[in-house]
Amino acid sequence: MQQIVEEVVRWFGFGVLKILTLGRYRGGGRADELSGGAIGLAVLIGTSYLV
Repeated sequence: MQQIVEEVVRWFGFGVLKILTLGRYRGGGRADELSGGAIGLAVLIGTSYLV
């Protein structure tokens, strides 16, 4: 269950980075897990705060 939550957060971050760079972001590998997870977590926290 923990890995599912981790992947969901990481993919939120990946999606945001893809949108912000207008599709030029090529991440998604092992080296990009931390940045994707941090961005995804920030997006989820920000959305929760706004709601």
